[in-house]
Amino acid sequence: MHIKNIKLGFLLALNLFSFGRLLSQDKLTQQLFVHLENTNILVRGLENPIQISSKIGGDYSVTTKSAAIIKKSTENEYTIDPKNLKDDTMMLEIVSKKNSKVKSVVKFKIMDLPLPRIKFGMIEPGLNMSKPLFMVQPILSAVIDNFFIDGMRYKVISYTFNYFEYSQGIRKIKSVKVIGNSLEKIKAIIQSIDVGEKLEFSDIQVETASGIVSVGNIIISFK
Repeated sequence: MHIKNIKLGFLLALNLFSFGRLLSQDKLTQQLFVHLENTNILVRGLENPIQISSKIGGDYSVTTKSAAIIKKSTENEYTIDPKNLKDDTMMLEIVSKKNSKVKSVVKFKIMDLPLPRIKFGMIEPGLNMSKPLFMVQPILSAVIDNFFIDGMRYKVISYTFNYFEYSQGIRKIKSVKVIGNSLEKIKAIIQSIDVGEKLEFSDIQVETASGIVSVGNIIISFK
């Protein structure tokens, strides 16, 4: 997945100075700029974009000794996917092909996408929820706090709804497997649930850029 616009934007400027002989008056000073669209963090499972530029222009050699996958997307734009890395940091060496003295080594932190949090549409799960408010929510949604990437979405792809059903005075656990994120399939059941009755959403599967993850169970009730 190639994320074009990441709102956590940041510019890391690296000043690199190449000097000739100490007695020479013609000292070479060059600047190489690395634009990291996700600060100095690379996220496993994403093609993290970086842009490289310098005063002298030209092409660059971008290498690493790690197992990260580096791809060139445009003239001075690259993507880095650290999905095969087990370490929590990696080093990237950047060298100008026009002038090998213009170079830098950039250190990145590696992180996994945090597990998403589950909500019912726009409302938080919990005990003593408002049933009328719940009934107008369309989907089970997945969100990640303080980690928003523009154009990236987390989607619930399935879940299991567990509730109690009474038959001839016997209380039995019933389960409904739902494919997708819609709440419509369980709303008729929800409508018949008594106040204070505890309900469970389990086996919640969420699709992320890093793959499908399983989120913990949620217990709710209505007031």
